[in-house]
Amino acid sequence: MTEPAVTFYWRPGCPFCTSLRARLQRLGIPLDERNIWQDEEADRAVRAANRGNETVPTVVVGSTTLTNPSPKQVLRAARAQYPGAYPGADEGPAEGHRTGRDSWLLVLLPAIAIILLWLVLAVARPEATFHLAPLLVAGIPAWIASRPGGSAERAFILASAAAGGAITIIAATFLEQLGMLAGPALLGLPNAWTEAVILALAGSVLSGLFGVWRSRA
Repeated sequence: MTEPAVTFYWRPGCPFCTSLRARLQRLGIPLDERNIWQDEEADRAVRAANRGNETVPTVVVGSTTLTNPSPKQVLRAARAQYPGAYPGADEGPAEGHRTGRDSWLLVLLPAIAIILLWLVLAVARPEATFHLAPLLVAGIPAWIASRPGGSAERAFILASAAAGGAITIIAATFLEQLGMLAGPALLGLPNAWTEAVILALAGSVLSGLFGVWRSRA
């Protein structure tokens, strides 16, 4: 018996699409894939389902539309729509598809990329202080984890915020030890390292709180 396919809307360069596709394929769920950048009808369908936004992955299972769902949500919807289908698929223990190793890579890699850029700039201009770098590094993991329409839980968003703050402080300490954080500090702080730590903590806390709110929007 051929299992019914679910419609999988995606676009190139979407890491969440790549992750979800791979996990659904491992579950043995056939996918009818539609690239919204090449298929105008698919683009219209996704926008209609997401308040005019190109939010992907969007999955349609019979009469049910799911935006950025977890594999478990797709499997449950498919079994509800097609009773008896996918008997060999295992739901697995995880509810969200953004809480495993792949999810951590997705939220931390952009922060690491900014750290590398920060390092390059610090090597080139050790006397300068790149004030925005700590805020960006600390804040971006929770920002990515809290993507609207996603299925990340609050604990993962807050953990991402904490991880962002931690790697920012580690990076700032590394630069300070190398003498590459010798620029002036803001607000009368004693040095650029102290400023970086304060900005990292502020970015971590604010991005975590905002991320929790954003994920519920």
